Amino acid sequence: MLKVGGVAAKAEFKDEAPCLTGGLPTPDSVAAQKEAYIESLERELREGVANLAEQHRRKTDDLHARANQQRSQFSLTLEKMAKEQETMLDRQHQSQLQQLQDSAQRQLNDLDRQAELLVQAWNAQEGHIVAAQSDSLAQESWKVPSGGSMRLAWPGTPQASHGGSMSVRVAPPSRSQLIAAGFPREQSMPIRSPSHATVMALSSPKHTQAVTMPASSGALQGQPIVLPAATPPTRWSPPGK
Repeated sequence: MLKVGGVAAKAEFKDEAPCLTGGLPTPDSVAAQKEAYIESLERELREGVANLAEQHRRKTDDLHARANQQRSQFSLTLEKMAKEQETMLDRQHQSQLQQLQDSAQRQLNDLDRQAELLVQAWNAQEGHIVAAQSDSLAQESWKVPSGGSMRLAWPGTPQASHGGSMSVRVAPPSRSQLIAAGFPREQSMPIRSPSHATVMALSSPKHTQAVTMPASSGALQGQPIVLPAATPPTRWSPPGK
């Protein structure tokens, strides 16, 4: 402290202004503190970023793990559903295939029955034709219609001095005789093949005798009979008349 004239000088020093920067940090101190604070912030930022990155990675991994687990479960569920639907489709296919095969078999059976009926009709018609041809040949052989008559030469008998003759009357056959002769039961057209014949034997111009004989396949079946000359004429009717 300067002393200028004793007390006066001391009073002058007491009237000086106070220091305004007192208690404040200096710029260098502020700069140092700033640098330190920036480093702290950067360190905390790096640590925060690292922590966030680690959390994000863990959460992402957990999400992927759950997604994979759910994907596996969903895949199993989908596979099970697909198997069930495939089984249902297989059953439907088998059912439709069986229906198709049954329909084809029914149509084939119907076709076989129709073909068999046509063949039977053909055979029946062919039998009619053959029977008609046989009847025509028989009629041509006898030259006599059903219910008609014809005269045949008959040798003389020991009692007759002259040769005689026969008058043949042909009766139509019965149904049982047609069946026994081998004609089909379905035969409905008339067959004129003779079944029985009435033979009128003339031993002389004034004496006759009638005998009924069965006929088979257009030929009379029987043995020659001896006609006495003096026997009066007698007539028998065909069986069934």
